[in-house]
Amino acid sequence: AFVAGAVHRFARRGAENASSIDRLAKMSFFAFVAVFPIAVAVALRPTVYDSTRLFLFVMPPLAIVAGIGLNWFFTLRLPKILKVCVTSILVVDALLVLADMVALHPYQYAYFNRISGGVRGAYGVYDMEYWGTSYKEGVEWLEQNYKRSAPRASIRVANPSNPFLTYYYLHTSKPEVQRFTPVDIDDSPDVVLSLTRWNQHIVYEGRVLHIVQRSGAPFLYILETSSRDRSEDSTMRAAVRSLYIKSEPWAAERDFRRVLELDPQRYGAIQGLASALDATGKSGEARRLWAQALLLAKEFNDTRTVELATNKLAEGR
Repeated sequence: AFVAGAVHRFARRGAENASSIDRLAKMSFFAFVAVFPIAVAVALRPTVYDSTRLFLFVMPPLAIVAGIGLNWFFTLRLPKILKVCVTSILVVDALLVLADMVALHPYQYAYFNRISGGVRGAYGVYDMEYWGTSYKEGVEWLEQNYKRSAPRASIRVANPSNPFLTYYYLHTSKPEVQRFTPVDIDDSPDVVLSLTRWNQHIVYEGRVLHIVQRSGAPFLYILETSSRDRSEDSTMRAAVRSLYIKSEPWAAERDFRRVLELDPQRYGAIQGLASALDATGKSGEARRLWAQALLLAKEFNDTRTVELATNKLAEGR
């Protein structure tokens, strides 16, 4: 509204005073730079990765235009009470955003406004913690809480994103990390730190040691992996990719079923198959799997999936 007001203000002045043409041209430029890229993305629906980062360049011109529009609003001859109300709304809104930023720290880039449901509502729908910043907090949790008396280099730690993301924090001279050694994800790790992006954490079987989360949205799972044959992990990865990246639930259903033929109690495959069946409209079978996933989630201490499965079962009543 303030962007539109700003354009209107200078358009009106331009009509009254020829000297305002320069201002109008500048204002129109800022409005174009702010609105055109977003309008094109909405109209053409191109492939967009990693949340809003491809549109960050529109934020400065939007802020400038909105500021001019706000200034225009306060120059209008309006009742004082109206201006006070608008100011109060803006102040409350700013304070809410500030509170959300504090709650999310240091993952402010994962912010979603409350109209969209906030961070909690955006989880599982939009990209959130995609930079891997939460690996630092995950490693710090391991330092302070996991097998503190273990021998040097006896605990193998991996992540499915990039080995460097955990190697950086573990390959130091700090005494607290000497019991850990970073390894590749296929090199039989004892502990896996996995982002929740694309639900890649369900690929790895094991007890949930800790979840790095903010405002009800999990960013990173710390899993104590089971000692078992990992031959079906590649099929799990293919299924997760089909379901959460390619949006092909029928392909995901096929691969999750293949995994469950080899391991009927594979926790991640049960959860993934339930989600795939929901997406293909097979809610009856999905409900049975969510009930099974709920029991396993409690066993594995996966509080987030306990909540998810409980909600899914409540929807079917």
